[in-house]
Amino acid sequence: MREGKQGFMAEERRELSEQEQFRLDKLLALEAAGELPFTITKSAQDTHSSQISENFDAYEGKTVCVAGRIMSKRGMGKVSFVDLQDRAGRIQIFSKIDKLGEESYKAWQNLDIGDLVEVTGEVFRTQRGEISIRNEAYKLLAKSLRPLPEKFHGLQDTDTRYRKRYLDLIVNPSVQDTFIKRSKIISIFRRELDKLDYIEVETPLLNVIAGGATARPFVTHHNALDMDLFLRISPELYLKRLIIGGLERVYEIGRNFRNEGIDVRHNPEFTMIELYQAYTDYHGMMDMAEHLITTACQEVNGTLKISYDGCDLDLTPPFRRLSMNDAIKETCGVDFYQVKDVEEARQLAIEHKLEDLKDTMGKGDIMNLFFEQKCEALLIQPTFIYDYPIEISPLTKKKPGHPDIVERFELFIHGMEFGNAYSELNDPRDQRERFAAQLKKRKEGDDEANIPDEDYVEAMEYGLPPTGGLGIGIDRVVMLLTNNSSIRDVLLFPTMKPLDKNVAAKADGMAQNAADISAFANPADMAQSAQGGEAPTIPAEAIDFSKVEIEPLFADFVDFETFAKSDFRAVKVKTCEAVKKSKKLLKFVLDDGTGVDRIILSGIHETYEPEELIGKTLLAITNLPPRKMMGIDSCGMIISAVHHEDGVEKLRCLMLDPRIPAGAKMY
Repeated sequence: MREGKQGFMAEERRELSEQEQFRLDKLLALEAAGELPFTITKSAQDTHSSQISENFDAYEGKTVCVAGRIMSKRGMGKVSFVDLQDRAGRIQIFSKIDKLGEESYKAWQNLDIGDLVEVTGEVFRTQRGEISIRNEAYKLLAKSLRPLPEKFHGLQDTDTRYRKRYLDLIVNPSVQDTFIKRSKIISIFRRELDKLDYIEVETPLLNVIAGGATARPFVTHHNALDMDLFLRISPELYLKRLIIGGLERVYEIGRNFRNEGIDVRHNPEFTMIELYQAYTDYHGMMDMAEHLITTACQEVNGTLKISYDGCDLDLTPPFRRLSMNDAIKETCGVDFYQVKDVEEARQLAIEHKLEDLKDTMGKGDIMNLFFEQKCEALLIQPTFIYDYPIEISPLTKKKPGHPDIVERFELFIHGMEFGNAYSELNDPRDQRERFAAQLKKRKEGDDEANIPDEDYVEAMEYGLPPTGGLGIGIDRVVMLLTNNSSIRDVLLFPTMKPLDKNVAAKADGMAQNAADISAFANPADMAQSAQGGEAPTIPAEAIDFSKVEIEPLFADFVDFETFAKSDFRAVKVKTCEAVKKSKKLLKFVLDDGTGVDRIILSGIHETYEPEELIGKTLLAITNLPPRKMMGIDSCGMIISAVHHEDGVEKLRCLMLDPRIPAGAKMY
């Protein structure tokens, strides 16, 4: 062990804080005295805190051994108290000098918040009624060399919580509860399907063809085979091959990967449950989706009436069932079953001011556009929307008597989709034609259209029985049942953009020296060169302003009174997400200091991903009249700097010092 600061993980790129140095000195003193906490390999732990608190009568007077993290300390005299946290909760440790002995008690007092310890002692209740353990013997299992964040519950920096989930789990019990519930929800889904004789299976994550869904895939390369492969966007086509093979009822819980935007509802990798059952249809899948979600809700929350994002929801079955056409009729007064052709549909879209209308869209595409922009957000209570246009459902069986409609449904709760299901298309001739139509869309520029899978069509030619299929987004179900409005809150390690662009560049440049890469990834002793030289330094980002063109300054003067009418305020970004069906717009939920969330839409998605802006302090004009964009009222304007480089417009948000409070007025 090196002495001084060299001993603390050789962090060459930053100085230790006073507290860190203080903790390191304590560890070095222990090691010098022959006490080596990091050499301990296991604990004699036999009880968790919740077992004691929930069954105190059975444990009172018994000697137990607990292990966990010190979260608080009280008392400096001959008696002291510690709150010990383990996986199940917290329990008080009561320590007395005459019980431990002077030296041992002094060493106990010298421990820090965050240290991991084992404590053995008798369970009792203090005079104040606090369930406690009398400290009769203890061990330091691991030394915390960094102090835990102070007042973590009050932090608005969600970015730090997601990047350092371990800290979030340590200091925020509700976060632990979320992920315990997530595990329970998945277990319930498994149990219920197993009871119904479904077989759990595993299908490839690396696919030769990215099929089974409408999405942009991630591409990788297999060196030995010298071929590109795709991370799966859906297991659908593999699972239906198993139905053809005679398994009849199959399901898979696993990761899917889609190379698309990141926002509060989307992450590039996410967890789905997909299931397929022979000899049923989409109505059978409606019943299944309803059963799985209501069962999970009842067991996790003890009720079917829950609150989500400030809205009261009733998940009592049966859920409402409404055709897409009827939903559009209710909201817009348009009956697509009476619309003659695509030109009439296009005219209706213009009259109703639909956005993102494209020349390549068919009648069914426009019908879906109506639903997405005018209806989805209004579906608050659980609702099955069924009978979708054929253009957007290439793997679905046609509805008898309606050649342009397919037997498909999606489940919506609080304006968010939770499940997607079909009566599966089982005519291989029709499937081949649908794949051809999807291929045409790809050639026209739709890179999310399905890629034809000839092997799957060949499998269908051996006979796919009438089949119902269902996919449910696990992450979104967990969001709903734990009252979390962002998908990042239910993913232990959400996808995040590196804070340091140079580190990201290092990761991309695999040809660079491996030792340098290690040094950037982990500031450990190994980062120090064998010759004892300096650790690699991160160069400052080079900025080239030589090609910048700025707009001429205004020649006219503006009087002070006119200027003063614009209310410029510092705002904190609480959440940020891409606006559905818009390539440019981001939706900000902002803290403007009033205590009421402010919504502003800004066309800056070409420059920023939403996650880059969460937690940032920006500048906004707050007294502009509301402007409706994509059906959303935008109440203000985010201030950005605009210039041109080689004739191309470049835009950057004005980011303020994070120490400026929300609502601070700019003059």
